[in-house]
Amino acid sequence: MQPSAPPATSSDASANANEPPRVVNEETNLSDLTDQEIIALSQRMNEDSEADKRPLLSPPAPLSVLREEYERGSAIFVKKIDALIKDGWKTVWRAKGDGDCFYRAFALAFSLRIISSLDPALEAQLAASKIQECVPRFLEAGFMEMVFEDFLETFSTFLQSLGTTPPPSAAQVLSQLQDPETSNSIVVLLRLVTSSWIRSKPEEFEFFLMGPDGEMLSVLNFCQNEVEACGKEADNVQIMALSACLDVPIKIAYLDASGDGSHVDMHSFGPEGASEVPLNLLYRPGHYDFLQ
Repeated sequence: MQPSAPPATSSDASANANEPPRVVNEETNLSDLTDQEIIALSQRMNEDSEADKRPLLSPPAPLSVLREEYERGSAIFVKKIDALIKDGWKTVWRAKGDGDCFYRAFALAFSLRIISSLDPALEAQLAASKIQECVPRFLEAGFMEMVFEDFLETFSTFLQSLGTTPPPSAAQVLSQLQDPETSNSIVVLLRLVTSSWIRSKPEEFEFFLMGPDGEMLSVLNFCQNEVEACGKEADNVQIMALSACLDVPIKIAYLDASGDGSHVDMHSFGPEGASEVPLNLLYRPGHYDFLQ
């Protein structure tokens, strides 16, 4: 436990005015908190509670809304959002920050691309076939059929629903992906797709597999702990693997504190020269959303 700070008195109030605010967390002795710190802590707890109530995926919001959230925090982030808007990006579809945000954002972008294509029925069928092609790789990776069959059926049924006539609207797709059972099943299936691809091509990935502390991991340990486990954030390795396995190009705009804010770095993943329009995601440190 951190040592408690003595209560401030009127004589040292002026000296404390120029000091940075004390960090209040779960290790802080609550009996030492000032009234202002108690109020701030309560507000933060309410915000965290509201965050738990956020949908797994949210309706599109203008990038200007995201900009407003950073106006009092990061000038570089504001400049980069301005750069995105200038380049023609308009909206962000937010994924809940639960560690599965990359896979949820990918699923949403992937689905909306299908229903907006010239032939949604054909694209949905091709996508379902591509997922079915992963089954032999699942078995080679050692996944028992009873482990993945329910998730596979849920994802396949969802993909088939995208090819109906007329195809579902974006709002209807979003509603399906907001359903925890459907959304979580798709996340698990996409994690298995990603893991099985990495396991099948160890020579391509083994030198890039690191744990959260920077330690090198074996292919098996990396896949079990950093890919298959829900709630674990995706990094470049997972993105490259999923993109390659499903033959889906991905472009990610990196909204971070690098540079002077005049432009946003865009990183592309997937086969070079792909004819398909990439799925566009927005990365903020530790989080992914769908960008349009």
